[in-house]
Amino acid sequence: MNENQGAGKSGYNRFLLLVAGLGGLLYGVDVGIIAGALPYLEATSGLNAGQLSFIVAAVLLGSVISTLFAGMLADWLGRKKMMALSGILFVVSIPVIALAHGYGPLVVGRLLQGISAGLIGVVIPLYLAECLSASHRGKGTGIFQWLLTFGIFRGDDHRIVFQPAR
Repeated sequence: MNENQGAGKSGYNRFLLLVAGLGGLLYGVDVGIIAGALPYLEATSGLNAGQLSFIVAAVLLGSVISTLFAGMLADWLGRKKMMALSGILFVVSIPVIALAHGYGPLVVGRLLQGISAGLIGVVIPLYLAECLSASHRGKGTGIFQWLLTFGIFRGDDHRIVFQPAR
C-alpha cells in the first residue's frame, strides 16, 4: 500500500469515527431531551401525569419497535440508506413536536424520535463493524457509546431552569 492509499484510509476511518460519534450523540439527545421540556409541558399543557409519562416513554417504545426490524431493514435497504432514513425521521419529528397542539401529535413526534433512535442504535454499530479496520473498531464503538451517554447527559441538563408562572 502506498502513502496515498494509507492517508486515504486514515481519512476514511476518521470520517467513520465522526459518523459514530454523531450517531451516538443523536441517539442520546433523542432519549434525554424531554427532561428539559417536561417542566414546561407540565405547567402549560394541562396533561395529566399518565399522559406526561407516556410522552416521556414514547421514545423508548419507538426505539423498541424499530430495533426489532432495524437489522432486517439494514440488510434490505443498506446501512447508509438506513442511517439517512433515521436522520430524516429525526428531522421530521422536530416540527411535529414543536408545532404540536395536544397529546396525540406530541406522542407521534416522540415515537418518530424513538424509531430514529432505535435505527441508529442498531445500524451505526453494524456499519462501523463492517467498515472500520480491526484496529479501529473498538474506538468506533467507544466513541458511539461515549457520545450517546454525553447526549443523554446534555439533554437532561437542568442548569437552565424554566420557572413557570403560577
